[in-house]
Amino acid sequence: MPNLHERLEQSWPAARWKDLTCILAVSGGADSVALLRVIHELKLKHGGEGRIIVGHFNHGWRGEHSDADADFVESLAGELGLLYRGGKVADPDPKSPGATNQSENSARNQRYEFLLATARKEGARYLATAHTMNDQVETVLHRILRGTGLKGLGGIPSNRQLSESVSVIRPMLSIERDEILEYLLGLGQPFCSDSSNLDCNYTRNRIRERLLPLLKDQFNPEVSSALLRLGNLAQHAQNEIDQLVESFITRAVTVDHSDDAVAVVVDRLELAKLTRFMRGEVFKSVWTSRAWPMQAMGFEQWDSLAGLADESVDPKPLMLPGAIVVTVDQRSVKLTKQKLRGCPQP
Repeated sequence: MPNLHERLEQSWPAARWKDLTCILAVSGGADSVALLRVIHELKLKHGGEGRIIVGHFNHGWRGEHSDADADFVESLAGELGLLYRGGKVADPDPKSPGATNQSENSARNQRYEFLLATARKEGARYLATAHTMNDQVETVLHRILRGTGLKGLGGIPSNRQLSESVSVIRPMLSIERDEILEYLLGLGQPFCSDSSNLDCNYTRNRIRERLLPLLKDQFNPEVSSALLRLGNLAQHAQNEIDQLVESFITRAVTVDHSDDAVAVVVDRLELAKLTRFMRGEVFKSVWTSRAWPMQAMGFEQWDSLAGLADESVDPKPLMLPGAIVVTVDQRSVKLTKQKLRGCPQP
């Protein structure tokens, strides 16, 4: 069986990154420490002109323990001869021991904002994170429970564009946590343990500590493999859909700019040729490309948009979250986001 180095090289060949600047997101936990050690060793093996930079964001939720994690990561980076870039939240959330999903999401957003800013400042092409196969299983199950579409069912993507110049890469998605712990034990490499990972006020922790063991014990011992297969199938299906949507947008969607607004115009006659499901996918793609707010859009809103190609549609304007105004005529569906104006001067 290939060792950890060989498996990471398969998922993220050194030829792609050894001559570029890369940020490694390192929390101090086992997964990210293993990523750091393996990538560092691969860099020593392959050489190249690029730089490896260790990035750590301190949320401050656990007080001195969080500070100790940051010190550990900085010290490890120094031992390996790597640059360290650390960030810290200005005002830690005092509710963190019982954090809600909202605070989990907020923390994630803060972390990625810091890492992206660091990548831009350092001229990094890649931001590598240490998500594992276990994280993928938990994510797919979490999204099933929360309610998700096909794209969400695909779980964590192995890579995605974070900005025009920076890509997130997740080279450890095919590796189980037990393999990582065995690797670190063999090195004699310490790592930090985050007590909040056992706090079942967090949804993800309840899934990991309670639900998955229950499903394995009483329903299907191979539930993790089943969830991974489901996620992979969903990813492949979504990729096919995305290609069809891109082709449609190229021939049937235009963007009009004016001083007051930006409007996306969809050919209604062409839209009517698509299934209702595919129409919804087209509008989701439009929302994503324009960076319009997605979270406030639910099934009802997407379905209303999909129905605008029907002949019997009500021609009255439709107002959607984010101040998106939708108007319909015989030939087009027009989505307009008004530019915000300043308050008039007295």
